[in-house]
Amino acid sequence: MKKVYLLILVLLFVVGCVEEDKTEDGFLRDDVIIYFFSDDGCPFCRELKPYLEELANEYDEVKLKEIKAWSSSETIAMFQEVAAEFGKEVEGVPMTFIGEQSWNGFHESLIPQMEAKLEQCINDGCEDKSYDIVFEEE
Repeated sequence: MKKVYLLILVLLFVVGCVEEDKTEDGFLRDDVIIYFFSDDGCPFCRELKPYLEELANEYDEVKLKEIKAWSSSETIAMFQEVAAEFGKEVEGVPMTFIGEQSWNGFHESLIPQMEAKLEQCINDGCEDKSYDIVFEEE
């Protein structure tokens, strides 16, 4: 009987540890996350978003985190900090970050590049340079 109680305690501890790594909106540190900085008035953002949603739906390991870049002083600062982490200047939206790679603007030719990066991150892993910046406030 003691073994059963011990097993239950271990399982509760493991589940508790996993839950601590989950953000308020359900992102895990181990997820491959597409960070998509956008704006409601941006026609290129509206054009890119369905492609990114399709990529996120295509792969179980991939999640899409859309951030309205200009919605508050916090999101502006976050956008600038993420861009700086990649050695980039904020030039406008859309700006997309996956692992340690970024894309500014949109053209359909970028989708295969983004998909290749996602597959590389899924298969080989990649450093998520944005996670701590984006989720530090949650």
